[in-house]
Amino acid sequence: KKGISKSALVIDMPYKTYRNKKEAYKNAKKIIKSTKCDALKLEGGKKIINIIKYLINKNIPVMGHIGLLPQSERGKFKFKGRSSVERKRIIEDAILLSKAGVFAIVIECVEESLAKIISKSIPIPTIGIGASKHCDGQILVTDDLLGLSDFTPKFVRKYSNIKNPKTCSWPVKIAIPVNNKIAPPAFVIVDIYFLKLLEKNKNLSIKTPEIIKGIANPNE
Repeated sequence: KKGISKSALVIDMPYKTYRNKKEAYKNAKKIIKSTKCDALKLEGGKKIINIIKYLINKNIPVMGHIGLLPQSERGKFKFKGRSSVERKRIIEDAILLSKAGVFAIVIECVEESLAKIISKSIPIPTIGIGASKHCDGQILVTDDLLGLSDFTPKFVRKYSNIKNPKTCSWPVKIAIPVNNKIAPPAFVIVDIYFLKLLEKNKNLSIKTPEIIKGIANPNE
C-alpha cells in the first residue's frame, strides 16, 4: 500500500474465505486491517450475490469477477460464453453484480462478443483478462508476467522466470507500455499469497504501481 500513490489497492479474497455472510465479513475486516487495501474482489455472481450485498451494506467496497473463476474452476481452463445458456448466465451475473453495488467487474476469459455485450449492458467499468479489447480496462497477472506459475496464457508476455533463480534477473522491474506510453494502472490488485512471497524474497524488488496485476486503459 505504501508504494501506491494514485491507484486503488484491491485484494482478492482467498478461496473458501467467503462461503457465507459472517465468514466473509470477518475475513474482509481482517484483510483490510492487515493490508490497508481500498477494496476486495470476490469471484462469482448469482451464487454469492447476497454475500456481496451484505459486505457492501457493511461499507466494504467490492469488485466483482465473472466468466472464468480460477478459484473454483476444475480441470483445464476454458473460455466461457460459447453456449447460449452460458452467455445468458454470465450476462445475468454482470447485471446482478452491478445492481448490487460493486464498483467494477473483472471479466475473465470470455468470448469477445460477450465481453462487448456486458460492457455495454452495465454502467460500471469492466476490466478484462483475456476478454478482448471491448472491456474498459485490462489486467496483467503478476504470476504470469514474472514466471511464478507453470502455466502462461497465450495472451501474456512473460518478462522473467522467478520460479527458476538461475534464469531470473534481480531486481524485477516492469512497466507495461500502452500505445507507446507507460500507463499507470487504475487499480492494483494483489493476492495475499503474493504478498507473502514478497516478504520471503528480500531480493525481489517490484515497484508499484508499475506492476502487480496492473490495469491500463487501452483506449487512452
